[in-house]
Amino acid sequence: MCLDYKIINDSFESVHQDLHAWTDTFFQCLLNENPRLKPFFVNSQMDNVKKNFASTVSMVIDNIQHKELLTDSVKHLALRHMQYGALQKDYPVFGETLIKSIKLSTTYNWNDLTQKQWEMAFDKIQTIAFQAIGEYQGLLAAG
Repeated sequence: MCLDYKIINDSFESVHQDLHAWTDTFFQCLLNENPRLKPFFVNSQMDNVKKNFASTVSMVIDNIQHKELLTDSVKHLALRHMQYGALQKDYPVFGETLIKSIKLSTTYNWNDLTQKQWEMAFDKIQTIAFQAIGEYQGLLAAG
């Protein structure tokens, strides 16, 4: 099955109309279901975090069908989040919460195909992130 960019874009478009409510849903789900992640946000201005999060996800969605743009943006994000202390084991939790929050917030007719498309999209993004982290760790090991 190929990634259907139209499903990703269309389902995110209705979320994009009320980013504040969606980001509230995302962070509520993320932190309530994964309390071990709360320390990452203790000293953060959550309004700024939510704005940056919404902007970043929107940029990634905009770039998802442009391999070079997507790769560059996701690599940058992965390395920045590695500096914040994010681990590879955190990515699936993030992805599940991202998809869940979009599903809860969208007015799009969500179905099994939509779910699968989002899972495929996140897998593509996660793969790029893990490659970037591996390349960086390889450079560090090489000295």
